[in-house]
Amino acid sequence: TELWQENIASYQTDLKDGKFVELGINFSDNAQGFYVPRFVIEGDKERGIEAVAPDLKTVADLDKYADVFVDPENAGKGRIMGAIPGWEVDNYCQKVVENYGLLGKYNYASPGSEPALAASIKSACEKGEPWVGYYWEPTYISGKYDIVRLTDVPYSPELWEQGKCDFPSNNVTVGVSNAFAQKDPELIEMLKNYSTSSDMTAKAIAYMTDNKADFTATAKWFITKYKDQVLSWLPEDKAKTLNDAIADWD
Repeated sequence: TELWQENIASYQTDLKDGKFVELGINFSDNAQGFYVPRFVIEGDKERGIEAVAPDLKTVADLDKYADVFVDPENAGKGRIMGAIPGWEVDNYCQKVVENYGLLGKYNYASPGSEPALAASIKSACEKGEPWVGYYWEPTYISGKYDIVRLTDVPYSPELWEQGKCDFPSNNVTVGVSNAFAQKDPELIEMLKNYSTSSDMTAKAIAYMTDNKADFTATAKWFITKYKDQVLSWLPEDKAKTLNDAIADWD
């Protein structure tokens, strides 16, 4: 139910050759890029946090805010936390920072690993400290914390080569094997209707993580929270059965 086709080199060829069946798109509103906690831009009255970069909207705007995102190891420059070393996106992030002329004011810092990157943004969000760096969604972080992606020029292949545009979003699809497609037509019809969103997925990950919930408990939480959408995947009789069952859940 969550095939990231852009990350599967043989996806389009295999689909064309009939090696599996694509049933539809789960979600296509995923994103990645440079993020900041929302309180950096808007502040947070409940936490007593003042907005320190109220006009920050785009990657190019970072040029004005190096003094906000201070590098703790070099107070004379700002710090942009980069992507994970070895990921192709890390090369692109470095290209973006260079092409926008930010290296004169910022250090591009390597997090070293995915857990270290997550720990970095998590710590900043919980402490109410300014942070800017690469992240993506849906993830636990985007489901748990209020983070804002800095926009860029709309994606185009030409600008992408120059490192001067937004990341493209991916169609995250629902796919099944040919054998599975023939096995249960009723289930296949449900999967054809199955669709979520990046935000729904991220919040489910956050619920599961924060509550140390198993798959069954998380599924019940998800179905209850997004009941109307889940019921829309089903034929009327099955939707009624599920709706009646929900009323008996603890």
